[in-house]
Amino acid sequence: MITPDDLARRSRPARWALVIIFTLAALAAVAVGRPFRYADAESGRYLVPVLAAADAELFPDDPYVASIGRFASVFYDALAAVYQLTDLPTDSLPHVMLVLYMVWGALLMMALAALGVTMRPGADGWLVIALLMTAAVLMAFNNQVGGGPFIERQIIHRSVAGLLCVVSLTLLLRRAYLPAWIIAAAAIFVHALITIHFALVAGIVVFGLRRDFTRNNVIGAGLLALSAGVYTVLFGPPNFTEAEAALFIAGRGDSFHISPLSQPVINWLTTLALLAVTLAAYWRFARQIAAARFLAGMVVVGVVAGLGLSSAAVITQNLTLMQFQPMRIFVWVAFAALTLLILTTVAALPERRPLSALLMAAVFFALSGSLYFIPVAALIVGLIILDGLLPARRRLLDRLGLATMLLLAAAVIVLFRAPDLLPGALEFHRGTFPTALMVILIAVMIVPSPRGEPVRTGLSVLIGFVLLLTSVQTRDSAERARHADNTVAAAWITELTPPGARVLTAYTVASDVENWRAHSLRTSVGEPANALLWVEPLLADALFTRTLTVWQGWDGRTWDLAHLRGLAAEWDAAYIVIVGAARQPGPAPAFRSGQYAIYPAAIAAP
Repeated sequence: MITPDDLARRSRPARWALVIIFTLAALAAVAVGRPFRYADAESGRYLVPVLAAADAELFPDDPYVASIGRFASVFYDALAAVYQLTDLPTDSLPHVMLVLYMVWGALLMMALAALGVTMRPGADGWLVIALLMTAAVLMAFNNQVGGGPFIERQIIHRSVAGLLCVVSLTLLLRRAYLPAWIIAAAAIFVHALITIHFALVAGIVVFGLRRDFTRNNVIGAGLLALSAGVYTVLFGPPNFTEAEAALFIAGRGDSFHISPLSQPVINWLTTLALLAVTLAAYWRFARQIAAARFLAGMVVVGVVAGLGLSSAAVITQNLTLMQFQPMRIFVWVAFAALTLLILTTVAALPERRPLSALLMAAVFFALSGSLYFIPVAALIVGLIILDGLLPARRRLLDRLGLATMLLLAAAVIVLFRAPDLLPGALEFHRGTFPTALMVILIAVMIVPSPRGEPVRTGLSVLIGFVLLLTSVQTRDSAERARHADNTVAAAWITELTPPGARVLTAYTVASDVENWRAHSLRTSVGEPANALLWVEPLLADALFTRTLTVWQGWDGRTWDLAHLRGLAAEWDAAYIVIVGAARQPGPAPAFRSGQYAIYPAAIAAP
């Protein structure tokens, strides 16, 4: 006689085959829909010391390079050591980073698969894995408040540390405390803040809520504390003078990493919607699941710690609290909340109720990044509350839930056909139409099927692949084009100037040239250096003063080329790069790529 356990064992290879196929599809979606960007945003900033270590002729007498190298991380130190030991050319770094990005992506998918199996080891655990992978592909784990997500379209030390923390979380859920804390201890030397924030939240849950003081747990936590102490002594933030502290607080005291008041209102609304629907669904469907209780604890602890510490930092103007960047704790609040919502939704599906389908719809709205998630979450929270208060009226509530789901799908389709009906603040999101299709498909998942689970399984896989296609459709082509223009203009400078040359950058949008050093391999004067406020405020202030001198040549429409030429001569710059402005009057540039115009400094004046 065949038992249910026999059937479960027979179906296990098929489930893992689905996981493997989905992993490969997810990696393909990462490569196509969220393509790698070399030296983008913060990544380019931290790669400059690696390039300097690879070629001693680059960036001579550039104080920015030495200062940015004070953001200590074994990730970049290891990269620099590889280049020094192997004599690899600097132009190979983009290819090396691409390989690391794809390896990191594969390891992240494996880590999420392990997390999914740990949270939901049953027959439907593969659906948790698929949704976790989809969230990673769409970068849906990224927090709306606090900044600093660890899943991006680039490889950065924060990405590596975040991956290690996901592995540590999985081990904590398995109560394998010693290896979990050892991995977290190692991650501190990759990116200290994101790891300490994780350890703070997870540690309070383990010791405060679980009340687990077993020997391995205490020893592991002690090793983590020792690692944090060693990092603080050797690589921690410098001791600022009174003048440096004043500059830091003035320049960074109200940043979104520190102050809850600096976050956009819509981001707070999205975060509150995620927290509300996640905790309401957890309380209704999953509070008996150990992994769900752990994640719910992380959410609550993270919110309290993040808001409490950030508010204290703003009120007291305490330098140490500000350097701790407490709003970045919401990185783990967002990760734990979305993971818990996925787990809770899968746990609710066996009830085959419209409320279960609405929860899955909420997951997909959250994954697609649609602002519709806010009203959808409010509707679901209301239905969950009524479901708890009126158990005798569940049949009526089921009908209401089904009608809500169908109206939701219809409304999204109508708005897809007529996006002008939306107010400007709710501009149509291109990923919403596939989401509407998913809502309809999810309805089938809760309807009894004559063929049983295989039909629902197949539909679930189809839903996942549709979601992956969404990542391809939501690419920001304008942003990618600007990034390409930057790369082309930088390559032109690299080809025509010696390694020690300087370039004056004049810009109207700071992000356009923030990574000019990494792309052009040339020192940039006039480039913003606000990040240096964290390690060397006086230098950051001096460089900002130089930037203000450059901006004196901007009248709101065009640049004064004579003013820029004078500064180029004073600062020994060979070329002037103008970014973001309309076409200049006077002589044509020597080279133009999109909004990048390059003028030789010697003939820049009309």
